Amino acid sequence: MAGLLYGIGFSTGGKHKTQDSCKVTPAYKTWQDMLKRCYSTKFQETNSTYIGCTVYDEWHDFQSFADWFYSNDYWDKGYQLDKDILFPGNKIYNHETCCFVPQQLNILLLDSAAARGQYPQGVCFDKSRCKFQAQLKINGRSKYLGRFNTPDEAYRAYKIAKERYVKNKALEWANRIEWDVFKALMSWSLAPENVI
Repeated sequence: MAGLLYGIGFSTGGKHKTQDSCKVTPAYKTWQDMLKRCYSTKFQETNSTYIGCTVYDEWHDFQSFADWFYSNDYWDKGYQLDKDILFPGNKIYNHETCCFVPQQLNILLLDSAAARGQYPQGVCFDKSRCKFQAQLKINGRSKYLGRFNTPDEAYRAYKIAKERYVKNKALEWANRIEWDVFKALMSWSLAPENVI
C-alpha cells in the first residue's frame, strides 16, 4: 500500500507528533528504526541478525507505539530499544519483550557470528603456538584470557570471563536501568557452543 513506512507502518493520527520544531521526535525516530530493522531488506543485507524479526501488529501504528514509548521511565535517557535482553532469542518487538538499555550494555551481548569465523565466540587460533587463544573485549580493547589445546577449553574460559563481565557491568548500571533489565543481565549466560 502506498504511504506505508516499509510497507507496514502508519499513523492513525492522535496526540503523538512525528516532528517537533522541524525535528523528528524521539518516539518517531525509534519507531522508524525498529521498522527498518524488521522490514527493510536493504538494511538486513548488512545486518542479517534481524532477518525474521517482526513488530507486534498494534505497533504498526505509530500512535500505539508512542503510547508505550512515552510511558516508559527510560525513554528520555538516550537508551536503545532492545527486544531480546529480557527474552533471549526473541524476534518480536512488542510491549512485553521490549525495554530501553544503555548502548554500553546493549553491545555487550552482541555475538558478531559473521565476523568471527569458524571458531566459537571469543576464540581464535594462534598459528605461531598452535594453540587456541581466548580473549574478551573490554571497552573496545581485547583482554587476553589464555591459550588452550582445544577450542572448547578456550571457549569455556571466555564464557566464564564474559558472564562475569556482564554481571559487573549490570552492577555498575544498577541504579540507572529497569529492575527487569538488571535481573536479566545478572542471570545472563552464554549458551554452550558446538565447537569443532
